[in-house]
Amino acid sequence: MKKNYMFSSKKHSLKGIISLLLGMVAVIILIAAIYISYIQKGKTGFYIGIVGLLTIIIAVTGLIIGIRSFFEEDKYYLTSKIGTGINSILLLYWMYIIISGN
Repeated sequence: MKKNYMFSSKKHSLKGIISLLLGMVAVIILIAAIYISYIQKGKTGFYIGIVGLLTIIIAVTGLIIGIRSFFEEDKYYLTSKIGTGINSILLLYWMYIIISGN
């Protein structure tokens, strides 16, 4: 039984890794903001709104970097796909929250 292994010099896209990290940071900040708002029964003032705006800015930045990472040649795009997906879902979530008024 012959086994063939193919080694590649491909690496993960740096922009894809950055996009994934930004998405994870935005999710952590969002979860913390939701938790703080829950603990204070929604009486958090405008500080949590500023934190929410920060997560939107981080998600938009992560999405742009993630999309740009697909243009790097000879790279693995797994982190790019995950990062772009996380940031897209976050933006869709915020669009829902803003439109529904919740």
